[in-house]
Amino acid sequence: MDERPFFTATEAGLEPHPDARSPWAADMLHGRLLAGLAAWAIERDHGDPGLQPARLTVDLYRTPPMLPTTVATSLVRSGGRVRAVDAVVLVGGVR
Repeated sequence: MDERPFFTATEAGLEPHPDARSPWAADMLHGRLLAGLAAWAIERDHGDPGLQPARLTVDLYRTPPMLPTTVATSLVRSGGRVRAVDAVVLVGGVR
């Protein structure tokens, strides 16, 4: 099994490896990998050992091309028991 990551950090963002392709089209990123990037960024930016992730909802509005990808997160709510975070994934600079 190949141990290379699906994305490599570059100045342009996270550059997708060819293995990040969707099974639906050769020029399309796999949606589950974008969900994984969102979860990774949320944990990186807003993770807390005292809280357990309970739900991740992902809406894909269009087919994502094989282009550099960035993820930005923002804290929506932070309470004693609940934390809500938004993550925006940009592929090729497009939401």
